[in-house]
Amino acid sequence: MHGEPHAICSASLTRTIFDLKPQHSALNRDKITETSKKPTHMTKTSLTDLLNAREHRSNLCQQWQQQSKQNTLIVLTLVIPGPEKDSTRYRQLLRLAIENLESQFADQKWHITRSESFWEMTGSYHLWLIDASAKAVKKQCIQLEQSHPLGRLWDIDVLDQQGRPISRKGLSLPVRQCLICDQSARQCARGRSHTLNDLLERIDELLTSVNI
Repeated sequence: MHGEPHAICSASLTRTIFDLKPQHSALNRDKITETSKKPTHMTKTSLTDLLNAREHRSNLCQQWQQQSKQNTLIVLTLVIPGPEKDSTRYRQLLRLAIENLESQFADQKWHITRSESFWEMTGSYHLWLIDASAKAVKKQCIQLEQSHPLGRLWDIDVLDQQGRPISRKGLSLPVRQCLICDQSARQCARGRSHTLNDLLERIDELLTSVNI
């Protein structure tokens, strides 16, 4: 999950109201693009597909940072366990995260130099390059994860200008909690404290609570 439990810029195999799209025109940015594939309805992906997608995203993150070494990189994915990573509901969930994050960026007057969505069967994600302090950005992202009703379903990694991940521990903040209980997400994942069905049922409850 965030920075601590998984490799930065990679999709953990246990992770990744309204159909709102971010209002790009209202924000200060230089480049906005979107890579899209047709939404699927809970299409299962293989372990090989997930590993290949993780490697591709990691390489893409490196390319982005090499092209703009003065900016902070933000990687948004979803916390979706199991082999089914893509659906209309999950894409709505990602769009909602994008909108909320970009609203915070605008409030902080942070300049977005690049922004791109990737809609994939192996799990959709969004990347930003921002002209702002990585630690300040990470604190804002954690605040959103903790305060929004769907925040536990958003996985927001932040890398500084040298490509180093900013962790909760590095900011002296509590670790991320499990979706179901009050234990740490890492602890429950390692101990397999909850079944896949239990986790998916909890995600469904959260999405339904905001009409997704």
